[in-house]
Amino acid sequence: MVGSYWHNFLGATILSVYVFLLSLLNNTPQASIERALLTFIISLILIQLMRWGVTYITKKNHQQNINKHNSSNENPDYNESDVELDVEETANHVRTMMNEEQLER
Repeated sequence: MVGSYWHNFLGATILSVYVFLLSLLNNTPQASIERALLTFIISLILIQLMRWGVTYITKKNHQQNINKHNSSNENPDYNESDVELDVEETANHVRTMMNEEQLER
């Protein structure tokens, strides 16, 4: 799961302190504390739901990437000799470019 319960409590605490301070300007201290506690509980639940959602999406995307990778490895058109030829061709091209660069100096 993404994050930890510490992140839940930290986010809920910051939000509830913010609500308490804003509510204290217009309400009695008791009403402000009640609003802050209610905000703490609601935000704790919402943050947990968001964490579960992010975890679900991340696992789903990760599984799709694994499936794509596995299907690409099973490609019958894949030939290692073609890859080796591409590597040799690239190496020759790089050598040519380096030689031309040294001749220009």
